[in-house]
Amino acid sequence: MPHSRRQPARLTFGLLLAGIAGAWGCAAGETDGPPIPSPLLTVADSVVLADTGSFALGDLAHASLHVGDDAFWVGDRQNARIVRFGRDGRVLGQIGRKGRGPGEIGGAGPFVPLADGSIAMWDYGNGRLAAYDAGDGTLRWEAPVPGMLFPMQIQAVGDTLWIGVVSVRDGTGAMRLVAGQSRLDRLAPVPAEYREGLGHSLPYSVALRFGDTLFVGYGGHHRVFLHHDDGRVDSLVVPRRRRRGVPVDLLQQARAGLATRTDGKGLENYVSTLMRGARLSDGSVALVYYDVEFDQGGGTPASVDTWITVVDPAFARACVDARLRLSERSLPSLAFRGDTLFALEHVITGSETVPVLRAIVISTAGCDWLPVARE
Repeated sequence: MPHSRRQPARLTFGLLLAGIAGAWGCAAGETDGPPIPSPLLTVADSVVLADTGSFALGDLAHASLHVGDDAFWVGDRQNARIVRFGRDGRVLGQIGRKGRGPGEIGGAGPFVPLADGSIAMWDYGNGRLAAYDAGDGTLRWEAPVPGMLFPMQIQAVGDTLWIGVVSVRDGTGAMRLVAGQSRLDRLAPVPAEYREGLGHSLPYSVALRFGDTLFVGYGGHHRVFLHHDDGRVDSLVVPRRRRRGVPVDLLQQARAGLATRTDGKGLENYVSTLMRGARLSDGSVALVYYDVEFDQGGGTPASVDTWITVVDPAFARACVDARLRLSERSLPSLAFRGDTLFALEHVITGSETVPVLRAIVISTAGCDWLPVARE
């Protein structure tokens, strides 16, 4: 039987989620006893989004999400728009419609609100990075971007956009654009393995700017990199306990064995894919990894494990691999606001499918920190 959409309602899952939060470990702040091996994830709140009728959301896998002071913004990739929801889950409006003209969207990619009241979004389908007025959705400005690139998130620092995106042609793992201008600066040379083949199979990167440093991590590489403005580059290995990780010799394995397999599975089935990152209030960096198992031929994942790791401000140690317990096969839409992670996913309840947004507080109190290796 097909799953139907729930009618608009102001609902919360408080009692249900309290049980889930307990299953994730101690509540934030409990530090008595021996060190714990991973960050503490505590569900603080949740809301069901009223996505009915013309505002029904499409697939939320890799959809972009932003949490503001009084609203949630969801990038609806399938329907080429950004939908705004109030804190009670009710629809407040939308930006964009499917098309190729001014103010229209070919494919809703990652977006970020800017200080001037606009929203800058990577438009996959039209090959442009465009800014729309957050109120009436009118086009403010646009800049052309290369085709066939797949950024996962955009960070705004002042009027500068920092974009994690792998360009195999340019051999770079990040881009920078000043709002309102048209020139994209290519930054952060990719590691050799990405130039030699991994960039085509796992074309994902996460870029975060803080101070005079650009952090860049890749979806299929065992190292992350700190690119300093003075030209220095630090190469780091974030430790792991439970996630798959990435083999040091992944490229060699792919060349030697994965190409001869007959199960039709891609490299995503054999690595922990770094998909999100954010700076927390104390200067530490939270990283989100997916361990995905796809069936033959790709498409809908057979299973997904989402892992949260926190690296300290000095990039000297890490509190690793807290499992974010979501629905089976869920590839959620994720966003950070302060020290809170927001996770949006479709949840099946009986014969209905509802989009549920959870606020999850991350704490490293009492963690058993592991050293970060420098290579």
